[in-house]
Amino acid sequence: MRLDETILQAVCVSTEKTRGSTKLYIFTEKPDSTPTALSDPMHTSLTAAQKRAYYYHNCQFEYIVSPPTFKNIRHSFRKLSALLEENKVGEDEFLIALDDTQWLYRVQELLQTAAGVVGKLEEERASVLVSYDSGWDRTTQITSLAQLLVDPFYRTMNGFQILVQKEWLWFGHPFESRHTRHGRVKDDGPVFLQWVDCVWQVFHQCPSAFEFNEKFLMVMVESSYSGQFGSFLLNNEQERHKTLADEAHKHKSVATHTLSFWTWVGMVNAAGRTFFNHLYDPHTYPWVIYPNCAVPCLKLWTRHYSQSKYQQHLQHSANTTPLQKQLDQLVREYQMLSSKTEVGTSPRTPSIALPPAIADKEPQRNSFGLERERERVRQSGRSIRSKTPAHCQNIQEYLTSQGIDCSVCKHAVIVGNTCQGLLVKLGGGLAFQLCPLFTFPPRSQ
Repeated sequence: MRLDETILQAVCVSTEKTRGSTKLYIFTEKPDSTPTALSDPMHTSLTAAQKRAYYYHNCQFEYIVSPPTFKNIRHSFRKLSALLEENKVGEDEFLIALDDTQWLYRVQELLQTAAGVVGKLEEERASVLVSYDSGWDRTTQITSLAQLLVDPFYRTMNGFQILVQKEWLWFGHPFESRHTRHGRVKDDGPVFLQWVDCVWQVFHQCPSAFEFNEKFLMVMVESSYSGQFGSFLLNNEQERHKTLADEAHKHKSVATHTLSFWTWVGMVNAAGRTFFNHLYDPHTYPWVIYPNCAVPCLKLWTRHYSQSKYQQHLQHSANTTPLQKQLDQLVREYQMLSSKTEVGTSPRTPSIALPPAIADKEPQRNSFGLERERERVRQSGRSIRSKTPAHCQNIQEYLTSQGIDCSVCKHAVIVGNTCQGLLVKLGGGLAFQLCPLFTFPPRSQ
């Protein structure tokens, strides 16, 4: 018996005890002449030798004929981008051109496949194996979308963070290559964007089922392209944790010396609950969601795709946009300041300003309403402190020794013993500025 047969047989045996069924459904592409692909031994396209080589007891195959690749997704999105750039298109012409892009059909196919996985799990109490050649693209899309539909936990703010982290970042989706920051243009493809579009479709149909709002989805997609956060840099966790090669940043890595997107989201939410959905009611959809996958029921995510010609940045992300120019300028300024104060930093570490709606909101009222938000922030596990931490002798004295101008510093953002950044005065409001990660010395006895 081959190793894969042994593994799948063990899965069927184990699920009989937990789910009461030995059935295992395998979602995969239609087999071809490749002898290594998972294939149903009864499939007519297999040769006699291949049929003898495969034996998967209690397994049923769910084939997708020619599933779209990242190149197909890229082609559809480029046509959609070109359509949205047209200013003189009538309604009828627009609908015809939109149909020609095939974008909504791509979204429909992905939603239908994920809903099919959910049906096998919930209605038949069976197990499901998702296996496609491009595992970090289509497989990740389907498994993460199916979990979102099945488990209401993944529709919460914390649960969605875990879902993206484990299924996309830890599983190894190549963000660097697919978003063409330093990869080859031929590897570019808005795979992650298409998945978020599917999430938005479900959100649009069931708005009270999600703890986060549409703005959060838009910001997450933009952040995955902008390079502002270390979470979406490079192609996998190994690269993000790999020590930088240059001597100036020896023993540092992207993962340890850049701001996490999730840390930033937590700070923004603590300041004003910007990304929370006010319509959220966990009792409305306590279980599974089956979205309506018919194309007439799907909507074009106009608010996102049409915002500030942002689709140009997604389609040609290798080109410099005003947003990228602003980011590069901030990086250069921060590096100059760091060199003057002899404080090291990663060359890809920018200064991240809070959104204007947060920075300009009641700047006179006790710095983000710190007293009012202190308890909620503390309960959320994040620290925004205005007083010296218990383990520090004097935070102001220590920051000054690190070359930080305390006359403009309002608060230090601390996680454990490590300073993540500073809240500084900027343009009448406050902004979060990255600083090198340093650990406060323990209080001397």
